Amino acid sequence: MARNASGTYSLPAGQPVVSGTVISAATENALTGDLATEITNSLSRDGYGGMRAALKNVNGTVTAPAVAFNNDANSGLYLNAVGDVRLSVAQNDRAWFTSAVNAQKSPAADVGTAYTFDTKNALANAASKLAGWLNNGVEKITFWASGLIYSALGFDGPTVQTSATNGSLTLKGNRAGADAGSDVVVNSSAARSAGALLEIQNNGTSAATVDTAGSVHGVNQSQYAYLTADKTTTSNVMADVAGMSFAVAANADYEWEALIPINAVTGMASAPTFTWSGPAAPTLVAFGSVGAQAGSTASSYATSFGSAITSAFTVNTTVWAMFRGILRNGANAGTVQLRYASGTDTYALTYKQGAYLRWRRMDSGGYA
Repeated sequence: MARNASGTYSLPAGQPVVSGTVISAATENALTGDLATEITNSLSRDGYGGMRAALKNVNGTVTAPAVAFNNDANSGLYLNAVGDVRLSVAQNDRAWFTSAVNAQKSPAADVGTAYTFDTKNALANAASKLAGWLNNGVEKITFWASGLIYSALGFDGPTVQTSATNGSLTLKGNRAGADAGSDVVVNSSAARSAGALLEIQNNGTSAATVDTAGSVHGVNQSQYAYLTADKTTTSNVMADVAGMSFAVAANADYEWEALIPINAVTGMASAPTFTWSGPAAPTLVAFGSVGAQAGSTASSYATSFGSAITSAFTVNTTVWAMFRGILRNGANAGTVQLRYASGTDTYALTYKQGAYLRWRRMDSGGYA
């Protein structure tokens, strides 16, 4: 008779026998043959043979999972409800899986908020997305169909890190040597107007950045600025030369230079002047200039920010001036700024387009 659909076994015909029944080989063989068949159909504890149909279990509970372990009866899988399968660890829900979502529950020590990993059908703009992590129904990390991973968890965005404590992270392209394309591309989808596109840190300290113009800034690396248009003053009061400045960090060492073509009209009662302004109370600052005109040179220097230096060239022609300086800054961060003034009020003094400023941080503490 074997088992029915519910798994209940029934004895074959002629069974059970009663007292006085004549022994029959056919009856006995039918019983033993039927028992042998059903023993063969039973699952071996030692793993002999496998299931030939679906293995069905009791639903179980979070405290008594349906599929548990000899050495841990409090951990395993159970059916919480139709379409809701859960993983219990030490009698606590730790993950669950439904037809719409698979989710990971926060540890017991957490506030209990559930983080869910949703299929794209559960997300806004689902046609463009693969999946996303949600916190209380709010998207936090989104995996887009284009391959972009977007984070709403904070300014820093998602972090990629090796699992090994002493592991290395490698970005490696696979283009042929003759291919004209880029091997590794770091791209910002935003229209950036400020800040860095890429920052490299060492133990939480910035070591290098790539800015929105594509310039690379790193430790002890020279940086540049230049005038894209003439800068003219007709005042004998010191004023900033816009574009000729750089930021400095506290307790850091810098050197700088500027090469500037200068035009000063004739008729000035006194020579034009310049200076550099900077943070208060530096440990050491010194700067000076060397000017060249028609085979002659002149030089001057100062040892404090704001001290005026006089140029000896006042004729109506273009001369060249080389400015150089050094700074050991104190506790105040700030900006080192080139300033200029005409020798006589209303007479034009022009710093010409193409003038450049180069600066470099000399200590190994970073860049600014």
